[in-house]
Parts: sequence; structure tokens; C-alpha cells
Amino acid sequence: MRSPAEWPIRWRLTLVFSAAMALVLAAAGAVTVVPVPRRRYEADPDGALRGLTDDITADLVRELVTILPIVLVIAAVAAYLLSRAALRPVDRIRAAAQTLTTTPHPDTDAPLPVPPTDDEIAWLATTLNTMLTRLQRALAHEQQFVADASHELRTPLALLTTELELRCAGPDPPTS
Repeated sequence: MRSPAEWPIRWRLTLVFSAAMALVLAAAGAVTVVPVPRRRYEADPDGALRGLTDDITADLVRELVTILPIVLVIAAVAAYLLSRAALRPVDRIRAAAQTLTTTPHPDTDAPLPVPPTDDEIAWLATTLNTMLTRLQRALAHEQQFVADASHELRTPLALLTTELELRCAGPDPPTS
């Protein structure tokens, strides 16, 4: 099993948000339960007021124990949905990059989608598009260099081949 550090960011965000929500709810429960007075009033000889105070504390604890897991599940689902929505532009960029790697001749005008927001994800997409443009220019330059070098090498080879063919074809023509 993978450690939480190796989980996708969506699941890590869900875990962190749920843990934070659990701490907040536990603190709220502690603050709610602690101030309830636990003392016996001497004015009531049969202890009815003390029993009532203890019942209130027990009811609060029971309600917190019942509600806390439900609220945590709701918080975890909300955290997952929020992180999924927040990371949707990253998924689009990843899918476009995957298409670029599998397509033999990708469209180079706008290789990766840039979200309309001015945030880190848009900056990342813009930077990646700039990098892809530079890589394509470098590839085109390399292809042009190879074509030029090939042509430059073919010309002398063609002359040598022609001379060899003429020499192999027959005797030297008389020189005047």
C-alpha cells in the first residue's frame, strides 16, 4: 500500500481537510461540554438538579458522538468534490499533454489549454506552452540542419559516383 505522501493530491487534500474538520469539531465539542457545571446543589435534598445537569452533559456527549462521524463524512465528500473541481484545469492540461505525446503531428498553435484565470495553473500552462514552442522551433532547426547537411554531403558523393561510373564504363577518352 502506498503511503499518503504518494497519494494523488486530490486525496491528500481530502485527508487534510477532513482531519482539520475533525479537530475543529472536537474542539467545538470540548468547548460545548466543558462549561456545563457539574455540582450538586445542597438546596435539593434528593439530587434532582445534579441529575439534570449530568443528563445534559451525557446528552451533549451522545449527540456529539452521533453527529461527529456524519459531519466528518460530509466534510470528506465536500473536500473531495472541491479538490476535484479545483484540479479540473490540471486534468485538462494533463489530457492535452497526453494527446501531444501520442499524436504524430500535433497542432502547435495552442498545444495546452490555458484557463481564463490568472492563477498558478494558468501560469503553468503558459510556461509549458512557451517551452513547447521553443522545443518545436529547436526541432524544426535541427530538421533543417540535417536536410542541409544531407544535401551538402550528397553533392560531392554524386560527383565521385559519376566519376567512378565513367572510369568503370570504359577506356579514357583521348585528350587533345
